[in-house]
Amino acid sequence: MTDHSGEAVAAALEEAQELLDRDGVEGVGQGATEDGVPCILVLTAGLIDPDSLPATISGVPVRVLDIGEPPTAQDHDAKQGIVTDGDEEPDRS
Repeated sequence: MTDHSGEAVAAALEEAQELLDRDGVEGVGQGATEDGVPCILVLTAGLIDPDSLPATISGVPVRVLDIGEPPTAQDHDAKQGIVTDGDEEPDRS
């Protein structure tokens, strides 16, 4: 039986940080498989073959989610709590 305890997932998550060095990998975190089993969640964007990523890390399953295009920075008007894409004036009404 595979160990999916909190300690096992935390250790696998630490190891998964290395995936962030790959082009197209935008994030890693703790998630769950479609069956509710704890897993390592790998967020990808761009042209990356999901089969190039591991199916498991230290025995913990890996789930790959394509988030589409890489995220872009947004402007944040802290005073008003308004987020814009930077190309428009925030609506302060």
